[in-house]
Amino acid sequence: MIISRRGLLTAPSILLPALARAENDKVNVNSFLRDAASKPGGRELQMALEASAKTGNSAYIPAGCVVVLRDEQSVVLPTGSSLVGDGARSVLTGVYTHKVTNCLLRTNWRNPVRNLVLRNFAIDRSGTGIEHGILLNGVDGLVVDRLSVSGVATAVSGILAVSSVLNATGNVSRLISRNILISNCYFNDCGNFGIQLGAVDGAIVRDCQFLRAYREAVGVEPEACDVASSISILRNRFSCLPDLRQGSETGVIVVTMTSGAAAIRKVYIAENTIEFGATSQGRVMPGIGLYGHIDALIEKNVIRNAAGPGIQLGNLFEQSSSCGPSASLVSGRLIGARVVDNQIDSPNMGRNVGGDGAAIYARGAQGTLIARNHVTGRLHTSDLVQDSGAKNNALH
Repeated sequence: MIISRRGLLTAPSILLPALARAENDKVNVNSFLRDAASKPGGRELQMALEASAKTGNSAYIPAGCVVVLRDEQSVVLPTGSSLVGDGARSVLTGVYTHKVTNCLLRTNWRNPVRNLVLRNFAIDRSGTGIEHGILLNGVDGLVVDRLSVSGVATAVSGILAVSSVLNATGNVSRLISRNILISNCYFNDCGNFGIQLGAVDGAIVRDCQFLRAYREAVGVEPEACDVASSISILRNRFSCLPDLRQGSETGVIVVTMTSGAAAIRKVYIAENTIEFGATSQGRVMPGIGLYGHIDALIEKNVIRNAAGPGIQLGNLFEQSSSCGPSASLVSGRLIGARVVDNQIDSPNMGRNVGGDGAAIYARGAQGTLIARNHVTGRLHTSDLVQDSGAKNNALH
């Protein structure tokens, strides 16, 4: 066996922006209205955020206020700014009549920023023409806390991406983001992704709720030559509807490098609850999917009624890539992960056969520890299936 005796992965130690600001030191978005008859939009929110960056006080959307971007460009978060509200009645949304916008909130993609806070307000993505919710790039120090997001976007898109998806033209480089904390958030109708982490070093996603997810509610997916490292996904609740709409069936929690010659290191997925709703025959979406050469510990998760496997370990994806000084082979084979003490109840509700119907499917996994996982149910083909590419795995 080639299993190492390393100590368990722990949540990354990250430095976070200071949250202590006096509650009455706020920059009300309504204070920038042109006249009493005006309603706040992107202009007013942008001015409030610029004032926040200069003064250290938070830009503020009060309860009952709806900020609507009407055919306006994305609002840009400057270094040192914070945006807060009074909960679900402090709303940011958009209405676009001419074209699909890229996102509602973003950073200046070309320049790094520091110390951003997004706390206790709502985003509604159901307005005409809205695509992504928040796209950030090159952030050092980000707190997203008690963000509530709802509404089905008219485009297949996602809610929050960090150093991953960028502008629609694809001509902006991804910059590394560090020290990310996303906590206590509520994401309904996740779309293509709820949270997607790309070139990120040090991130925690904890105590969040994801509803009506149909794929990649949380994805760790660096692209091209990017690296993702020190990622913890802890104590979240996922409600998945695999029949919601068509999409690649990659899993509710996805850790993958198959979109390029990327690398993923030190991923910790623990104490999450993943529950699937009604599943049509033939659906194969796993609860947790790990693809690529990933240093990962997956423990103490509960996965119920998965469409396919509760956990899928690796795939057989391979392609050439020019990443680095010479051409290399990108592989989806998993090497050296640990999958222990997980509860998998009633997997394979899609009534698949073979490995796609197993509780745990080791598809090209190598040097991986699979131990003390508990499986219940009647529809799965086996507790564990290893295909011909699975080698040197330790099973207990």
